[in-house]
Amino acid sequence: MISCAASTPPWECALATTLIQARKLLTASELEVFVASRGDAVKAMLPTQLRAKVKRSRTLRDKYQDLLRRQKLATRERVGTKVGRSGAANARTAQKAEVFAEVLERFTRRLTQVEEAAARSAKQAAGARAKQALETKRRVQVEAQKAGASARSPKAPSKGPLAAGKLGPTSESARVARHAMQPKLAGQQNVHAHVAARGRRNQAKRDSKR
Repeated sequence: MISCAASTPPWECALATTLIQARKLLTASELEVFVASRGDAVKAMLPTQLRAKVKRSRTLRDKYQDLLRRQKLATRERVGTKVGRSGAANARTAQKAEVFAEVLERFTRRLTQVEEAAARSAKQAAGARAKQALETKRRVQVEAQKAGASARSPKAPSKGPLAAGKLGPTSESARVARHAMQPKLAGQQNVHAHVAARGRRNQAKRDSKR
C-alpha cells in the first residue's frame, strides 16, 4: 500500500492499492475486476453491470476473509499460540481481502450514485407529466365553461341568409298574392282600353257628320 494521489477521494486514501501492486498480487481474472473498479471504467458501467461487479467483488472479499481466518486458525494450532501469525501466505491472503474490500466499496458507491440519479430523473419526469396533465385538465375545463356560457347566452337576429330564410314564408305569401291579382288587373286594363277605343270611334263618327 502507498499514499494516495491528489485526485483520489479521501475515503479511498487509506486503502488505495496501486495497479502495480494488484498485478503482483491478483490472478488474471481477479485483476480484471480490480481494473473495472477504477476511474473511467467504473463510471461507464450500467446499473446491471455494476450490480454484477458488486456481487463478484463481494464474493472475492468473503473468499479471502474466510481463507485468512482458516489460515490463522491452522497456524495457531500448529504453533500453539493465540497470535496465529504465519509467514507470507497469511500476509498475501490478508492483502487480497483488503484489495477486494476496496473494490467492493468503489462498485457499491458508484451503484448508489447511479441509482440515486435515476430516481431523481424519474421523480422529475413524473412531476413534469403530472403538471402537464393538470394543465390539460384545466384547459379542458375552461373550454367547457366557455362553451356552456355561449350556449346559454341569447343570440342576436342574423342579417345573413338565415334571416332571409326566416322571412321566406312572408315573402312567398306576398308573391303568391301578387300573382293572383295579375289576371284581374289585366282584365280591368283591357276593359278600360276597350271603352276608350269605342269612345274614340263614336267621336269620329260624330265629327264626320258635321
